[in-house]
Amino acid sequence: MRLTAACVTPNSLAAAVKLRCRMAASSATSAMARELADTALPVDVIFLHASRTPGDLVFRNELASLATKLKGFLLYFLPETLTGETSWSGLHGRISRDLFKLIVPDLTERVILCCGLAPFMAAARTISADLGVPPENYIEESFDAAVIDDAPLPMTDEAVLAPFKVEFAKQGRTIDVTSDQTVLSCAKKAGVKIPSSCSNGLCGTCKSKLVSGTVDMNHNGGIRQREINAGFFLPCCSKPLSDLVIER
Repeated sequence: MRLTAACVTPNSLAAAVKLRCRMAASSATSAMARELADTALPVDVIFLHASRTPGDLVFRNELASLATKLKGFLLYFLPETLTGETSWSGLHGRISRDLFKLIVPDLTERVILCCGLAPFMAAARTISADLGVPPENYIEESFDAAVIDDAPLPMTDEAVLAPFKVEFAKQGRTIDVTSDQTVLSCAKKAGVKIPSSCSNGLCGTCKSKLVSGTVDMNHNGGIRQREINAGFFLPCCSKPLSDLVIER
């Protein structure tokens, strides 16, 4: 199966990918790259990952490492401005027709998987169409940075669930979270700072170290088993089963 995808992670503008393997179109950018590396299948990937500044490039070091190890994985970083890293020598600016033609000359032969925020996807969609990409070859994965609130439970005669204490060690904050709420949704409401993007266990942006306690985590590929074994978890898709201490 010959598949090309253009993807964007939150705080990113673009990634263009061409794969010679089967891949779910709904995979997040980082999870997709990890899967490619883990399966060791032959690939032909052009990956454009952009952000507002070099410091905002999510999974920058991990992607750079994958690019050196995975044959056929061509990686481009595209910060919009060079704030904080004036020695940057690579591409910078915004996505454009000229940029796409330069780094993906066979764009019309690829299936574009575009993952990102609405403004980026609108721009990528327009550019791809203008360059002749058939509509059926353009797929989008929406990454809404807004926190997804936990769905309210139906009213019952049972007692209200007692909350667990969730401590954020570095910020010196402790909040209450019940077993039917995600850690991230409650943290955001309480003003606790945790970087996040997809809120669905896809991108891995909120990945945090769990110092103590246990959680019920239902992720969608945003964390590896070895990271879980090392004590990390995704607050966006985890509900507490005990009091927690988090290294945040």
